Amino acid sequence: MSIKGFPAYEKEHAQLYNKYRWWLGLTWGDVLDKASDLYPRKVGLVDNSGSLTYGKLREKVDRLAIGLVGLGIKKHDFVLLQIPNWHEYVIAFCAKDRGRCRLVASAPYGTRDQPPLYAYKTQGMDTAREVQEARLRADHRKSSPGEPST
Repeated sequence: MSIKGFPAYEKEHAQLYNKYRWWLGLTWGDVLDKASDLYPRKVGLVDNSGSLTYGKLREKVDRLAIGLVGLGIKKHDFVLLQIPNWHEYVIAFCAKDRGRCRLVASAPYGTRDQPPLYAYKTQGMDTAREVQEARLRADHRKSSPGEPST
């Protein structure tokens, strides 16, 4: 999908990339689907907060993709993503493939307990606050005795 103002790949380069299969015609979401079909119980993602199996990762990606659609995000819409290399980044990156929206990745500022600065500047405060509250509820559940962590 081309974006106005950004040049497309030169035809010769595209042919070379396809010839040597450097481009497989797969999105990261496609790769995740294949891995979760083959290895649903194997660890697929690790960060400082824990790990997720491929199956659990796919479930979270699907849930976020449904949420994006529920927010009214449509095919080819631009979505700003401003989080560090946490597992949430990978989830969001793969979820955007499901909805065919375009991701704009931005350098993160703040912590897990703060909504991103751009959320304030773009009037996405309600969504940012909801994300922050959901994170805090999840952290609370993790610390509750007797409940398994995800």
